Amino acid sequence: ATKDGRAKKEEGWRETLRFYVIAIAVILFIRTFFFTPFRIPTPSMEDTLLVGDFLIVSKIGYGARTPNTIGIPFTNVYLPGIEFPQARLPGLGGVERGDVVVFNYPPSSSDDPRFGTPAGTPIERRPPYVKRVVGLPGDTVAVLDKLLYVNGQAQPLTDGQQHNWQVNLVTGARVGAATLNDLDLEPLDAMTMQQLYGVARTDSTFGVNGAADEVAELEALPAVASVTPLVIPDDRREQIYPRGTVGNRDNFGPVGIPKAGATVPLNRETWALYRPVITRYENHRARLLADGTVEIDGEVQPTYTFAQDYYLGIGDNRDNSEDSRFWGFVPHDHVIGEVKLVLLSLNTERFYIPRLTRFFRPIR
Repeated sequence: ATKDGRAKKEEGWRETLRFYVIAIAVILFIRTFFFTPFRIPTPSMEDTLLVGDFLIVSKIGYGARTPNTIGIPFTNVYLPGIEFPQARLPGLGGVERGDVVVFNYPPSSSDDPRFGTPAGTPIERRPPYVKRVVGLPGDTVAVLDKLLYVNGQAQPLTDGQQHNWQVNLVTGARVGAATLNDLDLEPLDAMTMQQLYGVARTDSTFGVNGAADEVAELEALPAVASVTPLVIPDDRREQIYPRGTVGNRDNFGPVGIPKAGATVPLNRETWALYRPVITRYENHRARLLADGTVEIDGEVQPTYTFAQDYYLGIGDNRDNSEDSRFWGFVPHDHVIGEVKLVLLSLNTERFYIPRLTRFFRPIR
């Protein structure tokens, strides 16, 4: 009886172990080739996505990538120095303008220590980011006085997209914090207004961050004389892409987005724009020579033909987003998938209270 009991116990352990092995394998298979979860850690995509949203990211549309490292599942622990060629399986379609996309963070710390991950980090081990694709391969994108232009066409804010605004009140009028909260508008602090925009906060002038429809409701109040976009002055420069460019997040570009098979001239003027693409993403040795020509893999080349597609991604919270305006293009091989659904949402500022109205909410 004792032997039978031990045998049954061992069989029970084997069945339990077999169950967990199969379950983990199925979960890994689904995560790798179909869907993966993602949590929103920053407000860069508000109001479309909120901090505390848990998302379902689909890999079916763009095609899943095959793994290129070996590591412990569900962790960022992996074996350095072992890297396999990465391939992308066929998908149902391609990246479209307006898609909300999760991708591995492209910059390297050798290019920009503010944003980059250590040089040589495998693509799939770089932190995941989420932005809205505003520019496709071959597009020309610019931001002029806060307004986005794609191929010369203005792209006004859509529902859920927001930026900073200046509110001018009627003389002697007031708008309380409760009113702003009801309209889902966040007031700007005086330091931000002064340092970023050169505008002093007064009794009759203040700033808010919010979406266009929310601001329209504010402007309709009798106490409000006008609401206008807060635009960073031209003489207030930020370190935007490409490095050395004069501008800021409100005045960016125009930049041409690389497209697979497209050929561009290489010279002193184009070097800063395309150097990270050539050296970091397409793995060539390249340098700008004193005479303004460009040497690639030991030979002077007057032109360069791109090996893959690239995209430009910007956060829906335009003034609170570190995006392509600061660090450049998103390579196709960095794309993980498209955000399809908010599975559930927890308010991290209020004791993780569930936001029930956001559960199972599709993303547009």
